Amino acid sequence: RRVSRSSRCSRRGAMPPAKAENHGGRVTISALFFFQFIALAAQGRFLAIFFAEFGLTNEEIGLVLAAGTAVGMVSVSFWAGITDYFKAKRAVLLVTVASASVSVNLYLVPNVWPALQAPGVMLIWMVSIRVVYSFFFTPVNAILDALAVSSLADPHDYGRCRLWGAVGWGLCNALVIGPLLDRTGAWVMAPLFSLFSFILLVLVFVLVKPPQVDAQPPKVDAGKVDEGQLSVEKV
Repeated sequence: RRVSRSSRCSRRGAMPPAKAENHGGRVTISALFFFQFIALAAQGRFLAIFFAEFGLTNEEIGLVLAAGTAVGMVSVSFWAGITDYFKAKRAVLLVTVASASVSVNLYLVPNVWPALQAPGVMLIWMVSIRVVYSFFFTPVNAILDALAVSSLADPHDYGRCRLWGAVGWGLCNALVIGPLLDRTGAWVMAPLFSLFSFILLVLVFVLVKPPQVDAQPPKVDAGKVDEGQLSVEKV
């Protein structure tokens, strides 16, 4: 049988199905890590400046950050247990990222509600928001790690995908947050986090497939099996 040149070229250029699926998995995980670390950068390195602009002292800033860290350590185990029990990485990611995105904007409420600017009240408000944010967003990294390990065919691809997280962190700090802080002030970190986490939320919704329920094999009634369908090997 003769095969045309165009068909032979298309076969040579086509990626094998296994490699194509693996490549798609790498792109998905890399994109998720990239935007997760971009969002994390908006609540990371310059957070002390963010709280200082709201009038918190150095001791109060340390208390706010410590409270978030303590709650984050507990929340990782909590959400990891929920994820493993219900086999719902996608659903948990959607809930945690969306909740963190909303909670961060509550930092800005004292700007429009002066009653929260009173001494002591501001500290309680900031600690509360930091605790809620850490409860929801701290486990995102662990869940994405688990998603990467279960999705990537080649274990060596994990490092390549995680590298894009470091790229996102560096680019966001150097090219986005730093210049914006000089021009607008640290308050912009809250809406920036919401923007980047919303992009992460969309990517999770679109790219991460929901778990598929295994189809149950059809039940066979032993009384209805024809004898002709049974084959017995005689020795």
